[in-house]
Amino acid sequence: MGIVPQAAYDPVFWLHHTNVDRVFAIYQAAYPDKWLVESAEVGSNMWYTSGTVKDGSSDLEPFHQTSEGEYWVSDDVRDTRKFNYVYDDLYNQGATPLINSLYGDQGQDFEAGSDDEGSLAKRTGEATSLGGYLTKVAGAVPRLIEGKTNEYMASIEVDAMAMNGSFTVYVFDGEFDETDASEWYCEKNLIGSHGFFASPTSMESGSKVRAGISITNALFSRTLGGFLDDLTNGGVTSYLKNKIEWRIVDSTGCIKEGKDIPGFHLDVISSEVKIPEDNSCLPTWGKFDILSEITQGKNTEDCDE
Repeated sequence: MGIVPQAAYDPVFWLHHTNVDRVFAIYQAAYPDKWLVESAEVGSNMWYTSGTVKDGSSDLEPFHQTSEGEYWVSDDVRDTRKFNYVYDDLYNQGATPLINSLYGDQGQDFEAGSDDEGSLAKRTGEATSLGGYLTKVAGAVPRLIEGKTNEYMASIEVDAMAMNGSFTVYVFDGEFDETDASEWYCEKNLIGSHGFFASPTSMESGSKVRAGISITNALFSRTLGGFLDDLTNGGVTSYLKNKIEWRIVDSTGCIKEGKDIPGFHLDVISSEVKIPEDNSCLPTWGKFDILSEITQGKNTEDCDE
């Protein structure tokens, strides 16, 4: 599915987009006042050129709403009921309880001293944020202070055309087998990964794309294993600056380091998060702080200086 011109012929593509639709419906229910904002298109296609300004009333070409040639627009389909369907769990529970249940206890049992303490790949590909480990945290390590905790992410920025197509970024905690990228999803020290879906002709060079990989669960497992003292910013900085590594793999399997990719930049960021007392509220995130010491000297611009 990573080859954009062929992606729509893969059944996985349709499963992926069905889930995107569901996630967006949940987001809409949680934030009903949020909607599309006017913005300029990046890149060109047969319907518009780069820089064309679009908003919720712009035609969704080539999808016709009527036989007279009228196009659908985003404002027309803001509610899924327009197409005669709803998502049962969202319809029955509402957005907030559903979101809390999705990021709630997922049955992950981390035990200090077990054979699993060094394996960070268990949660790869899963949605990891304020997960079920929160209930374990309170009893295992001093993580919750006055109902607050810290969340950590690897924040990535890169030129959309840097790899001339789709590519995946892998983030590791410590040593890993660098010879065979096809095995990295099973690598015990894998913290997480993110795939960038890009066509060689879809965007102009210099267009930035961004992503975040949650690394909190991986760090938490390290505290239970005795490798990391605590999950304060100081403790995480001291630990990761000597441990964190990342590699980029293009659609052909070619492996690159971040410093070899134009415009590639990775930061570890943290946010203080207030945990709700019950499922009627969502967690409240504070501002993000960049823990710059962790990746100092490891990004593209550092190597250019």
